[in-house]
Amino acid sequence: MTHRDTLGVTQVIQPGAVNWMVAGRGIVHSERYESLRQAGGSMHGLQIWLALSEEEEEISPSFHHFSAEQVPAIEAEGVAGHLLAGTAEGLTAPARLKSPLYLQDIRMIEGSRFKPPNGHEERAIYVISGTLRCEEQVVEAGQSVLFVAGGQPVVEAETPVHLLSFGGSPLGKRYMWWNFVSSDKSRLEAAKADWREGRFGLPPGDDKDFTPLPAENERPLLELNR
Repeated sequence: MTHRDTLGVTQVIQPGAVNWMVAGRGIVHSERYESLRQAGGSMHGLQIWLALSEEEEEISPSFHHFSAEQVPAIEAEGVAGHLLAGTAEGLTAPARLKSPLYLQDIRMIEGSRFKPPNGHEERAIYVISGTLRCEEQVVEAGQSVLFVAGGQPVVEAETPVHLLSFGGSPLGKRYMWWNFVSSDKSRLEAAKADWREGRFGLPPGDDKDFTPLPAENERPLLELNR
């Protein structure tokens, strides 16, 4: 996948690497599948959004790329993966924000057990593929589990499992409309006007396509309370 943005960055991301874009007060980016279109093949990925603290919401946007070799590895009995962002279990990823958080990419063999890291107020997992058991509950691909605060959760793989493990500290209410997120509703309205009038600009090298602002009734205003 090729990333381009209004900072002038062009970066191809390969398996195992991390593209870390901080939107701050606003950035426009595109993702293109140029090599796949030329050579064929398939791709599966997750685009993960992490909320900024209020003090970071209006900082200058930035972009950093971390190769697979820079991403800390996680190894345990029957479990392997990488710490994509933040700090957990004595490891620190180069990608991080001011607010405490962790984001782990985990693969488990059948019968193995995984304990989400301690030291964070909120912890959860998202199952990408496979089936696991959490206490008496079966969790399958496409499902998430939010763990009770202060507990000592353990999940066990009933098949080979690929999951995302993540957590951090609550940041308070956020509003989300289309591609805009803010703690201030008026900031969303300003972003809508900026996008409508083209004040955000488009990425150099990929400035021929413009996605119009959706109609108000096409997108709900979401209130995110964590």
